Amino acid sequence: MRLSVWILLALALAGCASEPIIEVRTVEVPVPTWEPCAVEMPPLQFYAAERIKSGTSDFDKIKIVLVERSQRIRMEQELRALLGVCTDRH
Repeated sequence: MRLSVWILLALALAGCASEPIIEVRTVEVPVPTWEPCAVEMPPLQFYAAERIKSGTSDFDKIKIVLVERSQRIRMEQELRALLGVCTDRH
């Protein structure tokens, strides 16, 4: 019995004496970084409806509002294009 304890103890100590397998390797991990967008904002526009006078007829008001709508659509397209330039960079 005593011999088996000594053998078991010797085997346990022999297991501690072996070198651990350690592998050191360098792994490159891409990390996204923030870059400021280098696009200039378009100048502030004055829309046609801001210049409606109080004595303007309804027909003229509707024409002015339609002109303003096309101005706003153009401005929205321009802003979306600028935003696309800033967000599509990867």
